[in-house]
Amino acid sequence: MTTLKVAPFRSNQPPSGRAKAFDYVDDVKVLLLDAIRIFECYIYTINPFPSAQEQEQWAQNIWAMVTREDGQHYVLSDRMTTIIKARKSNARGDVVDLARPLTQQAYGFVLGSETKGTERKNVRRYQNLTDDSAFHYKTYDAAKGARSGFAQHKHVSDLIQKAFFKNTRALGVEYQKYFDPIPLVTIAFIFTVISANLDEWASGKYVQAQFRESDHKANYQNYLQDLMEWERSAPEVVQNIRKKWHDRARRIAGAVAENAFNGRVSVNAMNSAKLELQGRTGLTDSENEDDNDDEHIDA
Repeated sequence: MTTLKVAPFRSNQPPSGRAKAFDYVDDVKVLLLDAIRIFECYIYTINPFPSAQEQEQWAQNIWAMVTREDGQHYVLSDRMTTIIKARKSNARGDVVDLARPLTQQAYGFVLGSETKGTERKNVRRYQNLTDDSAFHYKTYDAAKGARSGFAQHKHVSDLIQKAFFKNTRALGVEYQKYFDPIPLVTIAFIFTVISANLDEWASGKYVQAQFRESDHKANYQNYLQDLMEWERSAPEVVQNIRKKWHDRARRIAGAVAENAFNGRVSVNAMNSAKLELQGRTGLTDSENEDDNDDEHIDA
């Protein structure tokens, strides 16, 4: 049985003030930073509004995972658990803050104008977009009440890309297994963020509001139920859409495709090579060695 060690502090004693990963020696700090990033992945792909019990369980499971992979064996203290869980609200808030100006631009709200006419247009735009969640449809005609492309407004996939696939160091790239294909949970969270952004325009003037779990958890759950029902109607089609979003976002981030050249041949090519060896010994000169003088590749 592996003996767990107490994680040593950088200064050999608990620092005063708010607990943080940099309080610990480098080995522990690196593990904590990795655990925090995986905790973020859980927030974005498993449940953006986890209960206290769920957060505790996540922290324990993630710590077991990162220490097992690294070969380090440290006890997860209450202080370290607090450090990991502290990322919850900030993880959500970061996406909300990122989305605010993008949502304004995507839907054409006018900022900074004091005219009543502009305010009325903003209010009307807000009402049209929030009518039966029209904001996430690919196309929507308010006059006719016609809509198509459930969940496929360009702002949705663009925000997923900017939030989780900004560059090759982003969560969606480094922790691909959580985002490939884009989970329904992630899409529902993005819907919730956009909805919160839109609510800030309800009066016709932009009024920033804090993103509180108590205000938005019910909306998130409703969006998730809608998405699950949508996928049940055509599982393969919806999964292909989610896969396409992931692959596109990863490509924009500059990440190397999984099937990019890596020095190894495909399974089919290797099987063909193995078949060529059948009946050969490799010891005679009559096994077409001279053919190398005329090597060529048909392109």
